[in-house]
Amino acid sequence: MATIDGLAERVRRWTNENHSKAMNKNAQTKRGRARDARTDADRNQRATADRGQLVLVGALALAVSLVVLAVVLNSAIYTQNLASRSSEAGTGAAVDVRESVRDGVGGVADSVNRNRAGADYAVLSGTHLPTALADWRPMAVRQQVVSGRTVSVATAGTTEGTRIADESAGEFRPQSAGATPLGYAEPHWMVAADAEVRNFRLSGVSSADLVSATASFDPKAKGTFFVEVREADGSQKWQVGVYDAGGSVGVMVWDEETETSIGSCQATGGSAVVDLTDATIGGQHCEALSFFAEADGPLNVYYVNGDDVIGTYELTVDRAGHATGDTLKNRVDSANYGRHCAGPTYADSPGSGPYAAAAVYSTAVDFRFVSESVTYETDLRSAPGEPGPAPEHPRITDFSVTDDSGTDASFDVSWAVTDPNADLDSVTVELKQSGTTVAGPTTVGVGGATDSGTVTVSDSNGGSETYTVVVTVTDDAGHARTDAETHAADGTTGTGCPQ
Repeated sequence: MATIDGLAERVRRWTNENHSKAMNKNAQTKRGRARDARTDADRNQRATADRGQLVLVGALALAVSLVVLAVVLNSAIYTQNLASRSSEAGTGAAVDVRESVRDGVGGVADSVNRNRAGADYAVLSGTHLPTALADWRPMAVRQQVVSGRTVSVATAGTTEGTRIADESAGEFRPQSAGATPLGYAEPHWMVAADAEVRNFRLSGVSSADLVSATASFDPKAKGTFFVEVREADGSQKWQVGVYDAGGSVGVMVWDEETETSIGSCQATGGSAVVDLTDATIGGQHCEALSFFAEADGPLNVYYVNGDDVIGTYELTVDRAGHATGDTLKNRVDSANYGRHCAGPTYADSPGSGPYAAAAVYSTAVDFRFVSESVTYETDLRSAPGEPGPAPEHPRITDFSVTDDSGTDASFDVSWAVTDPNADLDSVTVELKQSGTTVAGPTTVGVGGATDSGTVTVSDSNGGSETYTVVVTVTDDAGHARTDAETHAADGTTGTGCPQ
């Protein structure tokens, strides 16, 4: 019994000891795991701190990179802006100088046209104009040299024209009496035919010498002096009435097709310059006169009621007309007096009354501008007072007729033509009698900027009859101009005018 009790006691002690050991071991294990957990937490915390530092360093590096990039980009943009400003400023200066040169060249040419009126065109364009430009050029260039720029201006060519003027104050009448254009009786007359017009001014016009009127009105019905302007193809026509507007000079533009007023303007005083192609009266813009810039192609110009105005006038046209046989005078004299060898409408040089003298219509120069930032070269054309773009229509620069008639009517027709766009297409010659074509039309192909030739036209039934020889030049765009002369088929030399 004691033995059993002793054995049980030993088993209980062993169990308690083992249980205590197990408990101690579990406690140690838990403490180890806690230490390990703390170690892992510390390790994770340190890793997290390391990663945070890396992120912070990376962010700082990225920020610095972005700042550097921004500085570089801003520097590039600033540099480009500076370059652009410099280029734009240089280009702007070049354009300003170009326009100044254009005005200067045109002013010199017009001065030569006025001061050398009556000179032959070859002398005018070949001697007087080059001399005047040579005197003007150093003054134009010197100012640019002071500014550190180089400017060169070299004359490249001129376009022949005619300056029509009456510089003796008086009524607006032709040189010879008896003009009857458009069925009107004198003092109505044609001023220019089938021509581009620039610098068209009426000067010294006083309201005291004009018919009193109140806009709007029909100039024909009112009886005021007016300038009639017609597109040469007959598609559009305007009448510019010049009248006394209650003590001031007034202008009123009338559309002949619609029979309505386009508009009117008044000067501020009793006398004024009416600049038709610059659309001003008394130096102030007049919108009603801007139709000149809108007109399509060459124009016919007439004065109507020329005895109802006193003053002077001038205009420059792009047709030769300073000699009696020139194309402009042929057309004007034919319109005013019924044939080209009557009249004449104009004297050949200044004097008393109107005259038509050789003139430079336009001047072409080679322009070059050099500065630190810009080199600029261009072809420059100057035609002061030209209301619209440069003319595009071809021109007949020479037209002469030799009468070879015997039993039959026969004429040798010589012509020379030019085109501003260098795209001549054809020249047509025909013989008319009483408005009906009796010989031709004979068409000759032409090309380039200039051409010339001779064509013979004949009528087997026309000995001693009177004929009109008609020449028409056309370019590739369909633009055309026409000239005509009336001749008697009598075989005589010279003008061959009807007797």
